[in-house]
Amino acid sequence: MLERDLETEDLARAAVERLRVTEVMTAYGLACDERDGTTLEQLFHPDATASYDVDGDLVGGPAIARWVLGATAHLRWQQHSLRPMRVEVAGDHATAVAYLTSHQVSFDEPGVTMMMNSRYDMELQCVDGAWRIRSLRLVVGTIEHRPVTLGSLVPDHRTEATHV
Repeated sequence: MLERDLETEDLARAAVERLRVTEVMTAYGLACDERDGTTLEQLFHPDATASYDVDGDLVGGPAIARWVLGATAHLRWQQHSLRPMRVEVAGDHATAVAYLTSHQVSFDEPGVTMMMNSRYDMELQCVDGAWRIRSLRLVVGTIEHRPVTLGSLVPDHRTEATHV
C-alpha cells in the first residue's frame, strides 16, 4: 500500500509541475495581448533566447519583451490563444510544444484581421521555485487575412506598453 501511495504522490507532483509550466505559457500569451512588458520580462530566464519565425537571435528577457512590444505596437486588438500540446518535465527542466492561433487587427486596417496559426517550441527552467522560459521558438504555419467587425468595447486609441 505504501508503494502505491508514493506512486500516486509522484504522479500528482508531476501533474502539478506540468500545470505550472502551462500557466507560464498562457501567461506569456496574455502578457503579449495586454502589452505587459513587465510580466513578459519576468516570464523569461535572464539568459533566455528567442526566435520569432524570421526574427531571431534575441537574448535576455528585457530584449525579448522589447521586441514583442515593438512588433505589436501597431495593433489595435490582438488575441493569442495557446494550446499546450505537450509538456514534459524532468527535474528543473521542461520542454513544451504549444499551438498558437493569433488574431491581430491593426490601427491602419480596423476592418481586417490577420489570423496566424503557428507553433511554439519552448524550453523552461525552474529557478528559485519559479518556472521561466529559457528558449522560445515560434514557427509560423499559415497566415490569413479576413474581414471583421470589431466589438464596440475595443479601444480605438493606442495603449502604452508597461515597462520595458
